[in-house]
Amino acid sequence: MMPDIVVVSQDDPVPDTNACGSKVYVTNLLHYLAEEKQDPLFIGVSPRDYRAFDLPYRFMGMKLFRNTTIHFLMALLIRVKQRQITPSSLIHAQKPLELIPFLIRFPENPKILTLHGQELGRIRFKKSRLAVYIYEKLETWILKNIDAVIAVDEVTSSYYIKEYPFLKDRIHIIPTGVDVPKLKKVSSNNKFPTMASKKRIIFVGRLEPEKNLELLLDAFQIARGNSDGLELVIAGDGSRKTVLQDYVRDQKISGVTFLGSVNNDEIPSLLNSASAFILTSHYEGSPIVVKEALAVNLPVVSVDVGDVKTLIGELPGCYITRKDKYDISDKILEVLQDPREYDYSDFIMDFNYDRIGAMTLALYRKIARAG
Repeated sequence: MMPDIVVVSQDDPVPDTNACGSKVYVTNLLHYLAEEKQDPLFIGVSPRDYRAFDLPYRFMGMKLFRNTTIHFLMALLIRVKQRQITPSSLIHAQKPLELIPFLIRFPENPKILTLHGQELGRIRFKKSRLAVYIYEKLETWILKNIDAVIAVDEVTSSYYIKEYPFLKDRIHIIPTGVDVPKLKKVSSNNKFPTMASKKRIIFVGRLEPEKNLELLLDAFQIARGNSDGLELVIAGDGSRKTVLQDYVRDQKISGVTFLGSVNNDEIPSLLNSASAFILTSHYEGSPIVVKEALAVNLPVVSVDVGDVKTLIGELPGCYITRKDKYDISDKILEVLQDPREYDYSDFIMDFNYDRIGAMTLALYRKIARAG
């Protein structure tokens, strides 16, 4: 018997600009489950205007004074009632800490966690020693008390098995997926004009420390010195936007455009206007934007991060580079000088969201049978 499925994420259900990868993942999963008549419940953050959207799934919104992790956890602990979570409800969260209220209030319910990357590594990279110590203790307790973990890539799986050997038999690799037909349809209606010559490279994502965008800017400056008129478009917003703009000014890097947040429906068209997508991150899981780029046949130049090497390592026109500005610059120039057009359609269909959703649903059924 299939359990009632409860998906938890510190996101809202409203389509918006600059949605992070986990929100796209959750949205695709919920739509797939609704299509499969599973009637999922999404517990997330309540926006003011979500009732204006025709959601194909049930939604329980947490009204927050501030949209922070601690406020979300407190709201879950206080507001989620016994009548809303049946004894057999399977709870699927997107970050380890999101499971704390459910481990306290609903200890017997089956629980799944999706790791969208090396969350522990990100915490170690960004937080203080005390914050890291507390987080490690909480994460250990959480992981010991849940039924299964989904890792979106092999690197994340290996990282967590090394940190927590007890996860070896409970971790499953299921990559993120994208709506390939929708991406191709949107990209064909191109709002952003393509340059007459192959002179535009692009980054789309959050402007945060883990994205390592100074490395991209340094590589671009070198490449621009060898390719007149080369343009870099950075689409996204985040805590480092002003820092990066200052870096561009101080280093006298010309040809850089900061677009700010871009509506998600416009991202395929934006990608389709470029000659290459560039990724220089310190940390990633299974970055959805790389799959979006491939869905519109855009070559990718990336450092070896997350599952990107698995995705593009054998694809013609795509390159994995060292975390070295000269190597990245060389590969950018190789893409720009390549006259061929590539078609990644057959490859990327393996990551269409319905296939990924089916793999996730199969795991739900396996856990339900085991229970």
